[in-house]
Amino acid sequence: MASAIEKGITYVSADIQELPLEDPEFIGHYKTELTEGKEDILAIEGEIQNLVQGYEALFVELKEIGQSETLDEHHGMVSDNIREYKNVTATICTVLDTYIDMANMIHQMETSGGNPAYLLHRKQELLEQNVELNKIFDRVDYYISTVVDMLAKETDVVKAMLESKHTVSEEETVHILFLHQTALSTCVDINKLLVERLQLMVPRLEGLREDVMKVQVHSVTNDVEERRKRLQELRQQAKIEDVTDYVDLEGQYRHAYDEEGNHIGTQEGGDGGNRKSLTAILVVTAIVIAIFAAYVYMK
Repeated sequence: MASAIEKGITYVSADIQELPLEDPEFIGHYKTELTEGKEDILAIEGEIQNLVQGYEALFVELKEIGQSETLDEHHGMVSDNIREYKNVTATICTVLDTYIDMANMIHQMETSGGNPAYLLHRKQELLEQNVELNKIFDRVDYYISTVVDMLAKETDVVKAMLESKHTVSEEETVHILFLHQTALSTCVDINKLLVERLQLMVPRLEGLREDVMKVQVHSVTNDVEERRKRLQELRQQAKIEDVTDYVDLEGQYRHAYDEEGNHIGTQEGGDGGNRKSLTAILVVTAIVIAIFAAYVYMK
């Protein structure tokens, strides 16, 4: 199985044919590619750190036998280059995290009902930025190769001195110094590219964050309005049912509401058909009883 250094960095899709904007899974695929690129970079950093530890262990042995003085300057340059390499790695991860954050915000806007045309524009923007990311990955791949070569050469020199106690030749020194200088100059170039990316994307990230807040507030406002309308409908239905129920029932009550649906009073029922029917029945019954009583009396 190839090491992380041999494998290199997984490049991201930078073409609409590779990553269609209309694909519902666009954001998911986009984040996966960036995450894989970040994992590659961190895995490479881990392997380089192992190389550094191997070099440092050998240098300690050289120091213990009193032969490290001629390589002290080299050791200092290795330390400087590795420190800069770690800084570059951290900055690359920050840039990738910024793009991932932007993708997450676009996804939030999608789920909150954001404008489709606006979201398509933002996705296109992300895809276009992948071209620039791949350019950075090109430079980083070259930079990593230079750092690895530099470490390998420095380690070989220390091993040779431990085995035969020979000093570093002028040719070896020139070549190693060239690797150190190349690593540092490449580091400067990459840092410049990364800073440009951050200067471009951070304001866009903040703008997206504001847009997400607006969409979410609008969505919540719509939800509240829908609930208010539904509550009003329920209250109106309750008023209708209340009138229907209580107008015909003697001894019952009808509730009164204001325009906002708030309960403002209660009215006694009993003016409806049920009460009138009952009254009519009682009157007829009384008449029948009176007629029957008169009939019995006359008989």
